Amino acid sequence: MTVPGTAGPATSPCPSFRHGGFALAAVAGALLLTLGAAPAQRAAAQAQPCSHPYLAPHEGGVWRYRAGMPGLPILATVDVVRYTDVTATGFVQVREVDGDAGRIVQRWSCGADGLSQLAGPAEVVPGDAPGLAGNLRASDVAGVTLPVAGRWQAGYSWKERFGGQFSGLDVVPGTQPRSEGQIERSHTIVGQEAVTVPAGTYNAWRVDTTSSGRVTVTLRGQPETMDVTSTRSAWYAEGVGLVKSVDALDDMVIDQMELIAATP
Repeated sequence: MTVPGTAGPATSPCPSFRHGGFALAAVAGALLLTLGAAPAQRAAAQAQPCSHPYLAPHEGGVWRYRAGMPGLPILATVDVVRYTDVTATGFVQVREVDGDAGRIVQRWSCGADGLSQLAGPAEVVPGDAPGLAGNLRASDVAGVTLPVAGRWQAGYSWKERFGGQFSGLDVVPGTQPRSEGQIERSHTIVGQEAVTVPAGTYNAWRVDTTSSGRVTVTLRGQPETMDVTSTRSAWYAEGVGLVKSVDALDDMVIDQMELIAATP
């Protein structure tokens, strides 16, 4: 499975989301890394539930990851990923952060060209302050997050584009954080590599992604526009899903995930 990181600079707005991958302090980072696309539902007539060899969205399955910023081991967490509402046209992916610290809920869609993240709104819910949940809504979307299996070969590239708006997580009264912008993601399948994680060694496909765009962040009613860029390398094993990912912002690793155990 894939659990795209949700990240921002290292200042955390909520104690529950301790490591950089879940900091969301800068809503610009939330827009960059919690994103996706929702193409037309051309698979609506499929009789079987949505599936993908490199994602494995099976209800009842559990994937556990060691997550956090490598340079700050004290902030490391053990995150759990599960899937619900798996149908022929989509599914819901839930990433629980270190037990009851919080969760990220995202809706994916399944189409003839592949799988697309954020078919519906994404929600970030701190465990100790559920009333401060943040929401991300995408619009003007195009492209897929993971292409169909027949296109997985070294050198294959594709793009996603979306406009989005993130709001919520107002943990400092009166800040009323909000961000909106246009983001483009460029993906390239580098090839197959042997990658070792706590769960074992896998022959996995490596996908490199660059996300970039212009984002306007508003705090206390004061907007500021900036150009932002992030990078991600992710390794996917057939029948297992995501086994490792590394997200970076301005050359600083803000979230790394490594598979501990999986029961698809």
